[in-house]
Amino acid sequence: MGILVSSLTKAQLSTLFTISEWVLLVSTIILVTGIIGEGKTPWWRLRHDLYVFLVALGCIGEFFGEAGIFVFSRQLQTLEESEISRANILAGNAGDNATRAKNAADKAEIISSKAGTSAEAALRKADLARKDVREASKQLARIRTDAQAVEAEANKTKSDLINLAVCNAPRVISDWFIAGGVSRSYVDELKPMAGQVVFIEFVPDAEARRAAENISRTLAQAEWDVKSIQLVNTTS
Repeated sequence: MGILVSSLTKAQLSTLFTISEWVLLVSTIILVTGIIGEGKTPWWRLRHDLYVFLVALGCIGEFFGEAGIFVFSRQLQTLEESEISRANILAGNAGDNATRAKNAADKAEIISSKAGTSAEAALRKADLARKDVREASKQLARIRTDAQAVEAEANKTKSDLINLAVCNAPRVISDWFIAGGVSRSYVDELKPMAGQVVFIEFVPDAEARRAAENISRTLAQAEWDVKSIQLVNTTS
């Protein structure tokens, strides 16, 4: 895998990096849709299985999307560092050329009375060398700016997607808890009061409905008499 990625060009890596970002974004949307649908749909409905499948598909897509972003951004960074290194070498060579040209110009000035033409040629070489230095410095600055922009965009995209997934994740009341280092069920704690009559009401909210259904299921398993579970109209 490493050999295959290292053989790609910068343009190909940029394309694959963009594709990975889109895969991660679409997978996150699929995952959020599946989670919301799974929470709103009773388990015996056929659509519940579809939402479960969407959750699994979204998780798999997020894995491959994040893996692609990590691998391709790291390889892009490697290429950028390689280009910066080459640019540094070019700048160093250009600096050496400028130094040699300046020395030649100094010598030409000493014998300018006898070799005016040679001095002018040396000065032209010095000017060309200085231009090379300036061009290499500009190229190095552009490469560094591009590398910083790619890294900043990758970090921002990853942070935004993580925040989106966290904000849209549903809250679920578990049927199990830890007591004294041992996993226990809420059903065990409620069974001694079996037969209690319960009426459950909830406000128009997806999390409130999910919590009410969890409580109803737990009480039913504890053999309580759950008479009803209904929505409360809060608009009146």
